[in-house]
Amino acid sequence: MTSKETILAKISRPILSKVVQKKRLFSLLDAKMGKPIIWVSAPAGSGKTTLVASYLDARGLPCIWYHCDEGDGDLATFFYYMGRAAKKAAPRYRKPLPLLTTEYLAGIPTFTRRYFELLYTRLSTRFSSRKNLSAPLQKMDREGCVIVLDNYQDVPAESPFHDMIVAGFDGVPQNVHIIAINRNELPPQCARLQANDRISLLQHRDIRFTLDESRQLAHRRIPKLDSKIIKTMHEKTEGWAAGIILQLERVRIDGKGTELSADFAYEKVFDYFAEELFDRAEQGVQDFLLKTAVLPALSVPLAEKLTGEETAERILSTLNRHHLFTEKFSGSGREYRYHPLFRDFLLDRAKTVFLPHELADIRKNAAQLLEQAGQIDNAARL
Repeated sequence: MTSKETILAKISRPILSKVVQKKRLFSLLDAKMGKPIIWVSAPAGSGKTTLVASYLDARGLPCIWYHCDEGDGDLATFFYYMGRAAKKAAPRYRKPLPLLTTEYLAGIPTFTRRYFELLYTRLSTRFSSRKNLSAPLQKMDREGCVIVLDNYQDVPAESPFHDMIVAGFDGVPQNVHIIAINRNELPPQCARLQANDRISLLQHRDIRFTLDESRQLAHRRIPKLDSKIIKTMHEKTEGWAAGIILQLERVRIDGKGTELSADFAYEKVFDYFAEELFDRAEQGVQDFLLKTAVLPALSVPLAEKLTGEETAERILSTLNRHHLFTEKFSGSGREYRYHPLFRDFLLDRAKTVFLPHELADIRKNAAQLLEQAGQIDNAARL
């Protein structure tokens, strides 16, 4: 891409199409706007970006939309592109925001505070010089501007970016809001802000589609799709937006709108899991996932015994913390479960990775462990 195209890609708001207006979540976001920072955290494909963009559209709120990536691990890169975004949002300020040049490197915390003070001032007074504003602009004038940090998880964890951004979050004024969109949980650098009650959390359990929302989504793409098929999709995906959309696309291509086959629309969903998660994992983690998928009830002790992996708890905890289709049972310290579609994918992949006798041995060992744990019914199923 050219330099101009690169800048536009970094600071352009996404274009929406066939969006379900999730009014229940719009109301929830309204309430969470009572705090300066909203942290939206959910797995890939949950509809986080679409939700935030559609909310801003519905409420008529101006925003800076900033796409985070690996390059933002270099602080100078972030300050440069954010400066371009600020110029686009508040063009009446002719003087650009400062760049992080060599002379500032010895005092980055001071530079960061000053930079965000200037940024917030420009966004807070975006319409302050105008009179007789229309109702929508009056709303913007009262509520200022929203800064969206999309794909926050793409910035390397070891980067000074995270300390820098938290320092910038410290001084958010009343009529500016930050919305961070992330696949992972709140980073440890934000613990103080959370303790000071400056962050609202919007999590996967809030975002996942209700049956009615799944029905709206389905009918926008396939207007006459049978209601039983929609209900099956919703239950199998547990309201995971990407899973519903991928299955709808397969139905549209195949033209199957009245009945379900045994492998209903799984191909595209499985491709998604492979690309987004499994193929990126280390070999040891891949092996762990494939073996533990045979366990219908996934506890840390059982996983350790089945795989011989002493770090089983760390692996499962990491998958859960990063919202990688692994859920921890509420009230339980050491019990997890894979999303049903993700488990189906792992079981299917195991058939291609292990030889038949190897897979049979894994299932036999798992059944014996379940029997020893008193889970007779689960053992019998294996």
